[in-house]
Amino acid sequence: MHVYSHLITTIERENLDLQDPYISKWNRELLLSVGQIARFIYNQLIVVNKQFDSTIASYSFQPSVPNSEIDKDLLVPVKRVPTDTNLSLIPSRQAYIANSKHIHSFLSLSLVPYELSKNGLFQTLKDRNLIIEVNNLLIELTILTTILLSNQFVEFLHWLSSQNNDDKQYMKRLLSIVRFRETNNSSIIALKKLINYDNFNISTILPLPSHVLPASVATYLSRDELQKQLQLTPLTLKDFLHYYLLKKQLYLFTKENTSTGLLHIISKHSGQLNKTEWNKLKTTLSTIPCIPTNQGMKIPNESYIPSSILSSDLPIITLNVPQNLTDDDDDDRQSIIENMENSVSAEFLKRLGCRTLNVQSFVHAPSLLTNSIISNSHAMKTLIQHLMEERDNMSEGDLHGLKQNERLRGKFKQLSISY
Repeated sequence: MHVYSHLITTIERENLDLQDPYISKWNRELLLSVGQIARFIYNQLIVVNKQFDSTIASYSFQPSVPNSEIDKDLLVPVKRVPTDTNLSLIPSRQAYIANSKHIHSFLSLSLVPYELSKNGLFQTLKDRNLIIEVNNLLIELTILTTILLSNQFVEFLHWLSSQNNDDKQYMKRLLSIVRFRETNNSSIIALKKLINYDNFNISTILPLPSHVLPASVATYLSRDELQKQLQLTPLTLKDFLHYYLLKKQLYLFTKENTSTGLLHIISKHSGQLNKTEWNKLKTTLSTIPCIPTNQGMKIPNESYIPSSILSSDLPIITLNVPQNLTDDDDDDRQSIIENMENSVSAEFLKRLGCRTLNVQSFVHAPSLLTNSIISNSHAMKTLIQHLMEERDNMSEGDLHGLKQNERLRGKFKQLSISY
């Protein structure tokens, strides 16, 4: 040791100058040489002296530094669940770090806050395996035992969409096991074989097919996320009817609160139906008391679309049916209908078989045809229009009775010709 001890003493002096251009090179070479000599002798001593470890055990430059006990006392701040507002301190080996802000919003693990996790300290802990890094397998195992809240589920889908993962099976597997609910007191929603997303804004009081992503969630995702990343397609009216016209679901049409929402969606998107689908819809609903009226739920043929010429003792439909929209209102018609909550068009109700006129009231109570109606050309035109619309629902007796009515005689040549 005495061979180089004087060198070590020299280079530890405070006035060692590495800036002077004349001696800088010499001093650097000296430092390098001394370091190499010291390392060589140290290694030789380790080999020849088996008790060397115990001799220098109390010094910081022993091979076991850092001591294995040191990390047990290293505490890091974490949020144990996403909803925590306060941080907790736990040993780093029990903590997790994740590389996505979305993960911090839905994963119920003891996560170091995202902003802190970018600090060099936590990167070093990760490199030394002194903290756990979240991976896909860990996410899957955690999701399997967790019930997410709706906002957490949205963040989960944002994260899943951002992965650009070629492993589509992993994505489908996660979507098939995830469970969520709107609030802590809401029922749990489990999605199975997710295929569609709800673009009809189906009411939350209606049951939703397990393969459909609710509108309350889908509305927070972009079309690119829904269709390209998650590979979901919009729910069509055909698929909508296939589910709600199942025998076990028909009871929904017999309750006013659920029937109102169903009829609104079908009415709004009925242009998607072909003739065969229309006939099936009409055949199914014609025998079900699915129309809300002021006298309770009625079948379509017993329900009357609101009109000024109807008697108040008839079962008048209580749905929001836009009224008095003439051809001149075309520019505003759509906006008026859309601004009405759960609106149902009169044309849709007529196609279902709902009535616009009570024919029997004119056959058996001719006094209802007052002079004011007969003499008023506009009122008469409205009456004739209603009768023309009702002709498919008239019996031979109805038609004959109208023909024999003295006040109407000669007024309905067009109606008679159609028969």
